[in-house]
Amino acid sequence: MNSKIRWWVVLPPSVLIVISVLLNIFIPDLFLNTVNYLNNKILNIFGEVFSIVGIVMLLLCIVIYIHPISKTKIGGKDAKPILKKYTWFGVALCTSVAAGVLFWAIAEPLYHMIDPPKFLGITPNSKESAIFAMSTMFLHWCFTPYAIYTVPAVLFAYMYYNKKKTNSLSSIVSPLIGDKLANKISPFIDALALYTLIPGMASSLATGILTICGGINYATGITVNTMMIFIVMATIVSMFIVSCTTGLTNGIRKLSNLNIVMFGVLILIVLIFTDFGEVVKLGSNGFGSYISDFIQNSTLAASHPDDSWGKSWTVFYWCNWMAWAPITALFLGRISYGYTIREAIFVNFIAPAICAIVWITVFSGSVINIQVKQNALGNILTQNGAESAVFKFLEIFPLSSIIIPLFIAVLFISLVTSCDSTTSSMSNLCYSGIKRAEDEAGILIKIFWGVLIGLLGFIMLSTSGIDGIKILSNIGGLPGLLIQVITALSTIIIMIKFKKEDKDEVKAEEKVKNS
Repeated sequence: MNSKIRWWVVLPPSVLIVISVLLNIFIPDLFLNTVNYLNNKILNIFGEVFSIVGIVMLLLCIVIYIHPISKTKIGGKDAKPILKKYTWFGVALCTSVAAGVLFWAIAEPLYHMIDPPKFLGITPNSKESAIFAMSTMFLHWCFTPYAIYTVPAVLFAYMYYNKKKTNSLSSIVSPLIGDKLANKISPFIDALALYTLIPGMASSLATGILTICGGINYATGITVNTMMIFIVMATIVSMFIVSCTTGLTNGIRKLSNLNIVMFGVLILIVLIFTDFGEVVKLGSNGFGSYISDFIQNSTLAASHPDDSWGKSWTVFYWCNWMAWAPITALFLGRISYGYTIREAIFVNFIAPAICAIVWITVFSGSVINIQVKQNALGNILTQNGAESAVFKFLEIFPLSSIIIPLFIAVLFISLVTSCDSTTSSMSNLCYSGIKRAEDEAGILIKIFWGVLIGLLGFIMLSTSGIDGIKILSNIGGLPGLLIQVITALSTIIIMIKFKKEDKDEVKAEEKVKNS
């Protein structure tokens, strides 16, 4: 592979991130006030747009799935998959929002139960708040977030493998603005996407590490301190750097397969000991409310701009996922090689959403059922924070001595696999000359990004500046929103202009397959 580093993609986001960290350390008040002001402006001005674009991406997934282009094989008729279907699904699932839903499926519904939006007039800790909490969990963690990832992933895969465009986000925008302009602004687009992603990745890593440290403290009594945070951070960073340097078919494949098994064991244990009837009832009622009130709940922030609930939850999630989506899409698109676009939508959108529905039904349903009956977990959440409430919930089950270590292990591996795939995608974006599915960036650039993100997360945790970087990652949703809009328009253009030769190629493939 004849490739070289794209310094105009590497240096600008690196320098800006270092400057942000220094500002957060030396003038924290000014830094936090500034990013808070920018964050509030973005949410006030674009809150409705984030909600609408989320709905559009979901609809696009459905349209693409039934469009003739869905039968197109990514990479052409002779393309052979680089991953088996089970492994492909496992990698895709662990790459997107698996680590987040693992923790928040327990913690988040408690927030919605004890403090539902004021404008809905729901009584806290009531049965009505229980249904609202379940419905909101489905909204935040099922179809919409996966749609935000899937549409750019499928578009990139098609443009990169089938239309032979470059390994750059410019491939996504070229149908809209043309190849010439797309190539000119390619370094700017890629550098901007990296800058919007890095704070979000460091923030998620830092939050996950705090949860793991909280679990270690809960299980062993060892006090959470800077040394523990450093050891956990260093272990995770070392593992995902080693994993992503071993290539796609080694580290991340094995970790993802292990993670799927551990997810299954964890959910099975909880299912055995939970109140199955109540959990299923809550899940079905919540899902019914999610479907019937989908548009209304998706636009709560826009319809009630004076209430902070929608901005703190729904729009906050859309901001973060849109900041992550461009870089993640490069990876998800890359591993879709050899499969049809319809299969890619199923693996990246439909199947993970179904898994999330099951996971949320079991875990969110269980925690809501306990909260309705006892109101104890909500008090712990208010007094001691989300981590304490999560581990108190897990302690309730008879096999808590197994469940808690297993939960910590699953969260640990989920963070490693998520960071692995993202670091790999970031590194590939920084190299020119990557043309094939098996091409990889150099080891040094992977180490660079892994260490930078790890240091960023550790510094922020050590200086109590995680709030600043979380808000900074939220601000990154604005350019992510722009890329999502361009992606939607480019996808529509591609479907409208789906050429006759593409249709003929699909027909030829189907003829060969059926013969």
